[in-house]
Amino acid sequence: MSRDDVLVPTAVWRPGAGATLAGSGGHGGGGVAGGVDQAAEPPLPPPAPLVDSVGDIAGLRPRRRPRDGGEVPGADVDLIDTLPRADDVPTPGQRASWPTVAAWLRAGKTAATRRARLADLAKFVRWWAAAAPGAGLWQVSEDVLVAYAEQLGTGSGHAAVLGRGGGPLAAATVKRHISTLKRCTGMRCAAG
Repeated sequence: MSRDDVLVPTAVWRPGAGATLAGSGGHGGGGVAGGVDQAAEPPLPPPAPLVDSVGDIAGLRPRRRPRDGGEVPGADVDLIDTLPRADDVPTPGQRASWPTVAAWLRAGKTAATRRARLADLAKFVRWWAAAAPGAGLWQVSEDVLVAYAEQLGTGSGHAAVLGRGGGPLAAATVKRHISTLKRCTGMRCAAG
């Protein structure tokens, strides 16, 4: 019985290796499969991203006007969308961060998780841009996060304008912010 609603993969992309036809029994080693000489084929380009904006991720539709159906502040989406998208960023020492951040946001199991991650990250990116203009997201160290946590907890420095009313955040909220950022940047979270 044939099903028309089932997708069947027809090719596997491997960087630097020619196209490998599914069912050909080949493992990217070249040769002739299905009448196509894979060794003569140029490598396929990497697949295009599944989304062009973090606002395209389920649960992160930007809110531009009151009652427009948006789920998160449009300014947060716009800020994250300005992160570098390619490794050929003109600023030395920066690496592409948007693809990693978009994948991390998309990996959240629920819309509420994705929204909280976006809010925490946008708050940090605003602080980081004010505290270290021109620095990239992957230049964040443990010391940077300690300084950020201290400023959030005391409502001082560049973090003073991030909280509602400019006051300090509760210790549990600060801990959640730092934990979220450590997961995004790949740092190990301290136990406890």
